[in-house]
Amino acid sequence: VRHFRELSYAGAILRDTWVLTDVGITPSSAICCLLKREPVVRVFSAVTGETLSVSGTVFLLSTSVARLMTLVSQQCGLPVSSFRLSSPTGLQLYDCNRLHDYAIDLGMAFLVQ
Repeated sequence: VRHFRELSYAGAILRDTWVLTDVGITPSSAICCLLKREPVVRVFSAVTGETLSVSGTVFLLSTSVARLMTLVSQQCGLPVSSFRLSSPTGLQLYDCNRLHDYAIDLGMAFLVQ
């Protein structure tokens, strides 16, 4: 799980690129700082030797293995058909199943082979 801060004003989330006076925030205005959590799955690529962090609300335990493989493919540039995902214990993950079928928890690291 990745923790991050988010600033909001009058119910709107403030972006990093915004200038406060440009969006109507005046001196002595109250800005709310929220600490949020975002699910993260880590994938180690044996091909490149890199560990990728795939994050977002897509990673609920009901996410399919096929969806995870698509996201990994987009991040590392490998075609989906050229690799397989394995659990930390070495168990191969099959496309038709969901992460919860393998007793996967958020924060676990997968292996790209």
